[in-house]
Amino acid sequence: MAAPTTPPLTAEILDGPVPVIRVRGELDLSTAGRLCRTVGAVAGVRRRMRVVLDLSELAFCDSTGLRALVGAVREVEINGGRAALVAPPGGKLARLLDLSGLGEFLRVAPSRDLALKRLS
Repeated sequence: MAAPTTPPLTAEILDGPVPVIRVRGELDLSTAGRLCRTVGAVAGVRRRMRVVLDLSELAFCDSTGLRALVGAVREVEINGGRAALVAPPGGKLARLLDLSGLGEFLRVAPSRDLALKRLS
């Protein structure tokens, strides 16, 4: 029997007045760099920008993934911008953010629309 395959991390940039990075798959040691590179590419385009990281389709996140999320938000803030994360309530990521205490320090919203409003 073949070992189950883990879904790769994809980070799709949806352009607009406020770019949205839609993240899918698993955020862990092997994929954290991909997320950081994507956010860095978006943050490097415009200074003082706003960006939403839509994590509603994230299947898994470990401690390395949490560190990557904090680093991604920090990258945007260093460039004078603001970032918000989408983590639907009751989901694994929302629970992980609550348990780790990071939900208090990151702009977390239950939906993309509310995340965009938090950045307005």
